[in-house]
Amino acid sequence: MKKILFILSFISVVNIVNAQYTTPRFGTTPTSDNTGRSLTYALVTIADVAGNDTITLKTTNAWETIIKLNLTDSVTIKYPLSANKKSYYGDHLKFLVTGSGKVRFIGSDFLVKTASTPLVLTTGLGSINFIYRSSAITTFWQEEYRFEY
Repeated sequence: MKKILFILSFISVVNIVNAQYTTPRFGTTPTSDNTGRSLTYALVTIADVAGNDTITLKTTNAWETIIKLNLTDSVTIKYPLSANKKSYYGDHLKFLVTGSGKVRFIGSDFLVKTASTPLVLTTGLGSINFIYRSSAITTFWQEEYRFEY
């Protein structure tokens, strides 16, 4: 019984240590590096295929991740926050979308301005940007703004 309790307590400590970060990637103290040298960037390309697809994003570990999405008709973006161990408070997630159709975001992973309203493209170019918010209570990607060109 003691071994089981030890293993369970060890697993819970590991999960707490691997939790999402509530601080930004750059330092907030006077002696920390806040010059931008520690900020990283990433580019991910996703191609939509015919039919309604569900795409699960993998963990992002960059300060700014740009997702180049080639849209065919409709796609649902899912981002499991429970698996997100590398995002810091204030990280950016930018979707640059080409094509026409709808891009919907799963509500439990993304906080979209109007609940479950997809990004609808008719002109062929659009973007939607999110910022990572985390606290001891909740974590989510909050929509900053969206454009259709």
